[in-house]
Formats: sequence, structure tokens, C-alpha cells
Amino acid sequence: MNFSKYFIVPFLLLCLSCGNNGNTPVLKRTEADAARKAPKDPNDSTVVVTLEFVKGDSARVVITETQRSCILSLAELKQNGENHGSLTNRNTFAIMADLKNKSITRYVNITEFQGLWLFSDNSGNGVRFDDNGAASNIGEVDDITLRTWRVQNGRIIFAYVLSDGSDYNEKEEEATIVSLSADQLIFLFRGHQYVCKK
Repeated sequence: MNFSKYFIVPFLLLCLSCGNNGNTPVLKRTEADAARKAPKDPNDSTVVVTLEFVKGDSARVVITETQRSCILSLAELKQNGENHGSLTNRNTFAIMADLKNKSITRYVNITEFQGLWLFSDNSGNGVRFDDNGAASNIGEVDDITLRTWRVQNGRIIFAYVLSDGSDYNEKEEEATIVSLSADQLIFLFRGHQYVCKK
């Protein structure tokens, strides 16, 4: 009896699975990629939502993570909260909310924040904030090179390195948004005020 035909198929499958001697290129994640994909910080209470509509002192939002829809009050926000950007339907927002009282206390319009911003001094310099959390300089931004941005507890945090090469360790600091709209951004960072336009 000829047993060779029973060994040919398994042998060919083994050869195909080992055919490139382990030379398959492996994509490596960078540290920045890992940080952007990392689980949410347990100390961060920011909720990302899409605004469906505003009616009076209430806003209907859809929570991105759960796709749950809910109505939240804007009354506390209008009295003494921090609102950065316009309340535009279908835009994405990072909000701080008191879910027990169903009220928003702080928000940043992420749709308006993202994109290319040029400094209003007509120097051609500026900054870019991408939707994947990457940040970059356009030209010179004082003595730093921006790396990433994120929202933590309803506030913008930038990661950067010194552009002169004296220290390649990333540092993180909070930026204070003074004003945000679809075509203007004013923020304070490391003692400097930046006035930007799209």
C-alpha cells in the first residue's frame, strides 16, 4: 500500500506555513500609539458625546462609548461652568457631567478644536491637532515641539519635547482655552498666549 499520498498534503501545509523563514514584517507600535490606544485613565471623568440638539436649558447627547442617548441640563454650565466652543449639532464634545443630577459642568467642542490653526501674527506658524490625538507644530512654536493632545477632566493636556534637543523626554502640561469657535482659538500654554485662526 502506498502511504505517500497521505503525507503529501500535511507536508505541503507545513511548508507553506513556514515558507518565509520568519521574515514576515511585523508592525511595531510606538510609545505614542500605545498611549493613544491605552485604557481610559480611571481618574479622568471626561465623557465624549455627540450633540444631537439643544432645546432651552437642555441638551440631548449620545455617549460615544455606549451609544446611549440622554438629556442633560445646561443650567449649571450657563451660570458658572466652562464652555469652550459653540453648541453645534452633530459635533463631538468632551464633557464633564454630573450624571446623578444630569447636568453638564464643563465642555470642549472637539470638532471645532481639531484641525490646522495658524497664529494671527501672519508669521505662517501655527499648530495642528489631529483626531487621533497627534499634535504638531507648523513652523516654530517658541522652544517646543508638540507631540500629542488629549482631554482629561474636561481640560486640554499637551505633551511636548524641547525643540533645541537638550531634553528628549516628553513633558505634559495643561493648556487653558480662553476662547474657541469654528474659526478662532485662543489658548494659554507655558506662560504664552496664542491667538489662532483657521
